Amino acid sequence: GGGLLTMVSSQFKSDPRKQLKKRLKACLRNIALQATKSSVWQQRRDALNYLEQSIKNDKEFKQSQGQALCEWLDEQQVIDDLFGERAHATIVSETVPLLLLLDLTEERLSVILDAAFMHVGSVRAEVHKVILNLIKEMNKNRTRFVLDRVMEVFEAHAQDPSGEKAVKASSSSGSKNNSSSSALLSLQRIGANQLQAAFEFVTAMFDTSKLHGLFTTVDVMMKGKKVATRAMDVLVAALLTPFCEDQDAFQKLVQDSLFHCLQSSWGEVDGKGQGKACKEYVAELCCNIVSNPETSPLAVKGAFAVLIEVIRLFPRTNFAQRGDKTREECIHGLQKQFDVLQACLSNLKTLSAGFDKKFMDSDKVLETELWTRLLQLRYLLENCTEKQYNLTLDARQVKMLWEALGGPTEACLRWLRLAADSGGIFEENVENYLYTEYICRMDTAHLKPHGFNCYQAFFGDVNNSSQFLQAAGRDGQKSGCKINGAAFVGRRVRVLWKDEKMHNGTICTYMPPTPRAPETQKHTVRWDDTGKEDTHDWTDLHDWHLLEDELSVNILPYEVKSIPKPSSLAGLDFLWNVCFQNADDSVARKAQDMLLDLGRYMDANFKEQILEHVFGSRNVKGMLTRGQADERTFLATRRSLELLLTFLRGQLRICENTFSCTQFMLSRSHGHLGKGKPMTILVSFKDESYKNNAKTVKTHSRVALDDVLREAYPQIAQGGSDTNKITVWHNNNRLVRGPHTTLEELNVTHQSELKLES
Repeated sequence: GGGLLTMVSSQFKSDPRKQLKKRLKACLRNIALQATKSSVWQQRRDALNYLEQSIKNDKEFKQSQGQALCEWLDEQQVIDDLFGERAHATIVSETVPLLLLLDLTEERLSVILDAAFMHVGSVRAEVHKVILNLIKEMNKNRTRFVLDRVMEVFEAHAQDPSGEKAVKASSSSGSKNNSSSSALLSLQRIGANQLQAAFEFVTAMFDTSKLHGLFTTVDVMMKGKKVATRAMDVLVAALLTPFCEDQDAFQKLVQDSLFHCLQSSWGEVDGKGQGKACKEYVAELCCNIVSNPETSPLAVKGAFAVLIEVIRLFPRTNFAQRGDKTREECIHGLQKQFDVLQACLSNLKTLSAGFDKKFMDSDKVLETELWTRLLQLRYLLENCTEKQYNLTLDARQVKMLWEALGGPTEACLRWLRLAADSGGIFEENVENYLYTEYICRMDTAHLKPHGFNCYQAFFGDVNNSSQFLQAAGRDGQKSGCKINGAAFVGRRVRVLWKDEKMHNGTICTYMPPTPRAPETQKHTVRWDDTGKEDTHDWTDLHDWHLLEDELSVNILPYEVKSIPKPSSLAGLDFLWNVCFQNADDSVARKAQDMLLDLGRYMDANFKEQILEHVFGSRNVKGMLTRGQADERTFLATRRSLELLLTFLRGQLRICENTFSCTQFMLSRSHGHLGKGKPMTILVSFKDESYKNNAKTVKTHSRVALDDVLREAYPQIAQGGSDTNKITVWHNNNRLVRGPHTTLEELNVTHQSELKLES
């Protein structure tokens, strides 16, 4: 019986039809394998189609119930040849159906990834698309392997930015002797830009503005915490590359990729989504980068930018839902774990080392990474002002900041003024320490406009907190800005608007509270990008902060209400010195205006102090009675006469009741020194021969009309004519005026035409 069974089985095995069919399949497969190496791309396409059908009908594939190993493909180096140096974009694009049938081992994936990094042009783009299609069917381990290989390229560039060292080809470890891997390695040594290839792959992988990128992003973020966090490593590494130095490219990758990953709610119902959980991971990753002293300057720049963008995703305390981690809690936790403030201050010292004092005093500093870092520092501080999570600068950090920015430079003083306007940035008593130990000890002779602005802000804050002075306009309770009321007009702001993007604008008007709405303060904002104006309740602008630019040198810091203790005002001696010693005309005038404005709220002895400083007293010589003949004395004499002249003019105008101190203060908020806004008018006059003479006059809105007429037609003053005998017509209306009636009071606006008749 056993012999008969053996005979029957051997007959079945030796069935000629089955043997012929088997040999035919093997021959056709060999022909197809040879055709994959053909130089005719149509033959290669047909070979791929046949191999796909062959694998589907193969017993190994049917038994695997999904993917087959098909070792004979590796023996014939099919994948190596398809993605090697003879790769063709069309052929590569048609390999997806075949690859989906195979068990993609790490060796096979390495070959495909090497091709993604080595090839250029359309071939590289098609290889990227192939990998994105394969990721959807990969398990967690294979997906993590792909991300690890991409991360290797970024890490190699971080260790060797010059690119002198070759990045190892991991495929060489699996197949050292095959020719295709050697070809890929030779491509690498030729100098193909792997970093750019890796960056392009990441942008394609996480580009949620396109459908394939959105599907890939969703799939990756739902494959568990390890895969999701590794994906964030890759995405952040891409943001730190030189390709993201372009602000448009950086914002696109942040908005279209990073934000979609971190704000996603994919898979939250079944617990697989990792989007929102990765926010803290990315923030910690960026902090770890910036706090590492060995990090490259380019990486520090990118990491700080990404950190600020990620922190914006955390809601403020007033807008957070139950269970959400607030922005204040996030910043406070990062500071406690990584000491972000110290990292920022250390980086400021490094950045400022490349600039001289002249550059630090110019407006060009606003376009540098140094100023960007200062704004990021202020953002962290002003967004962490809650009682439970409060972050402020102490005396040691203020000293470090002052030294890092080169002492009393315009860049340093600009930022300090903005910090004072934000409120809540300094520890208790640190503001007074900064004012007395640093600001009031600056060189008064060479103080510049932004430095004086800083002094004004701290003068008001320090004396107001000591109750030596009461001022309006700096008592707002809003996080990020204590400026309010009329002092807010003219300020530059950056606001998070409804489209979840930041927009810049200028506060152009202010509407005070009404009896019906005593707590409502409305401001009109003019947006830079559209030019339109919107009116908002002050409390509606919840996520915004003040800006600093070249336009904000003449901003009114506050409005004095009263001075209960004039003799106790801190820093008043510094103000006197600026009035008499400063070499800048605009700064000296502002100091004189500030001094005279303070004098309006003091007793009569203050007027005597002005005269004593100018003319001296029995015991002390004044500025005009020193008797020296050097440049400093000449400057002090000039400044004394300017102060005295301004003081006397103010007294005369007040006595004649023709000048409004309120108007004077409002005009100073725009920086025009009491003359009002600049304007141009056309004045026409017919002489004795009835010939029409027209002149264009540049003046200011609060200049008396008669002064304008004398300036336009000097012959009126030379001939002894009385300007009151000249009739002035404006818009067919006769203007009724006095000797001190201003253009503003007569409703004469910019580009108006005035007609004169004698």
